[in-house]
Amino acid sequence: MAHHHGIPTRHGRRPKATITREWLHEQHIVHGRTLVELAESVGVSPATMNRWAKTHQIPARRFGTHTHHPDLRGNLHSVPEILRPAPTGPASRKRLRVLAELPAHPDLAAAKALNLDRATVWSYLDRLEKELSGRLVHRSGKRRRTTTPTAFGHRVIQTIRDLEHATRTRDSPFRSRRRGAVRLSNRDRARDSCLMTVGFSGEVAEYYAKFRRAYPEQVLDFLQDYFSLTPGDSVLDLGCGTGQLALPLADRVRSVIGMDPEPDMLRLAREAAGQREVRNATWVLGADTDVPALGTLLGHEPSLAMTVVGQALHWMRHDELFRDSLPLFRAGGGIAVIANGTPLWQQDTAWSRALRACLEQHFETELTASCGTADQDRIRYAQALEDAGFSDVRSTTVSYTDELTFQQVIGGLYSAIPAEQLPGADQRPAFEDDIRKAMPHAEPFPEQVHVSVLVGRTA
Repeated sequence: MAHHHGIPTRHGRRPKATITREWLHEQHIVHGRTLVELAESVGVSPATMNRWAKTHQIPARRFGTHTHHPDLRGNLHSVPEILRPAPTGPASRKRLRVLAELPAHPDLAAAKALNLDRATVWSYLDRLEKELSGRLVHRSGKRRRTTTPTAFGHRVIQTIRDLEHATRTRDSPFRSRRRGAVRLSNRDRARDSCLMTVGFSGEVAEYYAKFRRAYPEQVLDFLQDYFSLTPGDSVLDLGCGTGQLALPLADRVRSVIGMDPEPDMLRLAREAAGQREVRNATWVLGADTDVPALGTLLGHEPSLAMTVVGQALHWMRHDELFRDSLPLFRAGGGIAVIANGTPLWQQDTAWSRALRACLEQHFETELTASCGTADQDRIRYAQALEDAGFSDVRSTTVSYTDELTFQQVIGGLYSAIPAEQLPGADQRPAFEDDIRKAMPHAEPFPEQVHVSVLVGRTA
């Protein structure tokens, strides 16, 4: 038409990419990257990338059991049968996550905590019901206000949670989106509560012990005042890591139980306790699912003054943990959830933004996980505490400024990358050099640390 009217044409800025079959097969089929994502990465339109896929006879990644191309079916063995009719893409995983959260939100008003409007929640449910061929929630009149699961819905939800529990460590914030077939949550947890690992073993645990932030004394003072801790009390530090919180708490109470699913973490915590001559700390291999069993060890009378979870609740089933913990507390005892600052790559500083961009390029994924530090996470945890029967739920924040050397940034980063994804010793110089070049040259690197403490107690 432009030529017909004598209008000169000009070439656009979009480059003309030549996509080879070998590259497209590896990226799309082997690594699981979507055609849209690949189009963005090479600077072409999704339609163009689709045409290349057809030209090379590369099957598009369609979702659902009956639409999977044979080349794509290899990953289905890892998906429970009840979920196989559902798609395996990011949008479907989001719908499944929302479904799994519904029991904690018995009506649509409560479901607003999911940051979704009513129409979106029901569109998710309608879509899943069609895919799974079964009613997931009970309808209540034309407005469909309730979100109470049906028997089939409970089965699906339990399956989602079981899958989530079994795959958490394989899904760290640094996991590339290319690598997994179905991922519903955040952490690489163990196959069962007896053999649990969170990917923080070996060198990662060593970095954790050396570079993770300590907790300000003001936080410990607040906990002592709120729970009326005395030298005769016992407390549980769940997800204790290498003892950053358990050890200073030991100075204020009779005994501390440090529980963690990673043996290397507990080994280092025990060593740190010996160096500090802490004699009243006990280290137990276990996870949030093992907390109910503590009742047998503690005796028939509720005796715990506090369970504290520091920078670890995002790995756990917090709603179940809160309910299961309630019978273990003495009068006035309860739970404290502490977020010890935001991740190094999530802060509002130039160096943090540069670090994040470099890491996203290296790991080929967006680093959006807040590790339980975001406001919406804290609101969700507070509501779950109240729903579980805790009272006087409140929060406080302790803020301070700090300065980090480049080595502290690297050490803190290595303490957060699961062992299986940690760059090898021969790769680290180049990895660190890339980060150093990306970040501002001036040291030290300032950070504003906000330690958020959320608490709830029994009557």
